[in-house]
Amino acid sequence: MRKTCSWILVLGLMGCGNSDPVPTDNSAPTATVTAPASSSPGEPQQISPEQAVTMAQGLIEKRNLNDASLLLNEAIRANPKLVDAYFTRASMLADAKLYTRAIQDMDVVIQLQPENAKSLNTRGYYYLLLQDNELAMEDFNRAIALDLKYPQPLNNRGLVRISLEKYDTAVLEFDAALKLDPQYVDAHNNRGFALSQAKKYDEAIVSFTHAIELNDKYINAWNNRAQAQVLAGRPEMAITDFTKVIELQPTTMEYYEQRAEAYLAAKRPELARQDLDHVEWSYELDALNRQLNAAPQDPQNWVARGNHLQQVARWDEAVTNYNDALKFDPQCFAAQVGLAAVLFHQGKTDEALTACNTLLKAEANREAYSLRGDILYQQGQYDAAIADYKASQRFDSLVAQAYLKRSEQRKASGEIQQASADLVQAVRMDPRLRTHAPEIVFPEDEASATVAPGAFPVDAADAVPLAPAAPAAVEPVAPTTP
Repeated sequence: MRKTCSWILVLGLMGCGNSDPVPTDNSAPTATVTAPASSSPGEPQQISPEQAVTMAQGLIEKRNLNDASLLLNEAIRANPKLVDAYFTRASMLADAKLYTRAIQDMDVVIQLQPENAKSLNTRGYYYLLLQDNELAMEDFNRAIALDLKYPQPLNNRGLVRISLEKYDTAVLEFDAALKLDPQYVDAHNNRGFALSQAKKYDEAIVSFTHAIELNDKYINAWNNRAQAQVLAGRPEMAITDFTKVIELQPTTMEYYEQRAEAYLAAKRPELARQDLDHVEWSYELDALNRQLNAAPQDPQNWVARGNHLQQVARWDEAVTNYNDALKFDPQCFAAQVGLAAVLFHQGKTDEALTACNTLLKAEANREAYSLRGDILYQQGQYDAAIADYKASQRFDSLVAQAYLKRSEQRKASGEIQQASADLVQAVRMDPRLRTHAPEIVFPEDEASATVAPGAFPVDAADAVPLAPAAPAAVEPVAPTTP
């Protein structure tokens, strides 16, 4: 199993610091900006550069980055000293991981506003994302000198210390940030990370716990505390934390993998297997989704997804997928079988049986026979169920159970030979059922019994000769049915 370890640090960009917002330079050029058509239907609307920045921020929230970028570019052309435009564009570029370009915009902001701690902290943040520790540290130091009550650059300077593996010094930085703001959740989390890296797991757990107490939906702290619990030798407590993480963010497969490792450490392999099975199922769903997106008009893709959802009892979604398949192909047999299977698993046995009967009148189909066999088995109609299993060419543990149940019925009604034949067939399909047939000797047993014994020791020559054992009585067994 792949070893996972995803400690999570949190950078302090703005957050709850005491620095004033970046002031806007409203040097007053008279140029205006044309709003994009998507924002002002009808006649093109002329707006001020400041209005353009506000409109761009709204577009960014809606993920309309193209129009937002055009607006910001126009705002900067109209007013080259408009700080908010550079700052907003830098943030957008950084979100797109274009850190170098974001830094270029922040360079202009700092030229226009050289004494603003927030701008320096923000540029340092982008340098930190580029792993340029030296320039990041310079900006954080300048920000701290400009505003001694601003905790974010202290937090970020601690992260630089961590990247340099100076964990004890990093803890001091986080302590300084927390002295300014004891409610600074990210600093508590990052302090715990530094302590964990220093292998001070109990102290780290205390810091992560403080973060959780301040925000019980803070996934990073829950995840980090879980990993610290594992390293501290407390896998059961880690399992509790990972379970909370999964509750908060159930679509992240890494958390299931990490909990599986904790289950193994706690010697609970069956639960670890469940988590890993879920991960495998989810990856298969991702593959089916990609396949469906590539060919959404292929009904078989919808059927495959519906069948996959049935495996985890997501019945409503499965039904939707089968109906989607039928929209593209109203005669899609596999989708109709899938709908019948959902009825069966939802306990609507009679409706499912009716659906299977209707389908099998139209076409002899292995999947429909198999499903009807399961329905008949559940109803105790073992003769009919076995006939359907034969028609579907299915041989698995449930089919073996059907033979076992029919054997019991036949034995109770005095059909001893037929009961024995069914029992033999059940055991051959599923050897785990052999305990139900201790009195039956199978051909392989007889083969092993004919193996010649080893030579008698020379010093036992005077011992009483051994008489050959009488053959054991064996009830006749009727020929097995295929």
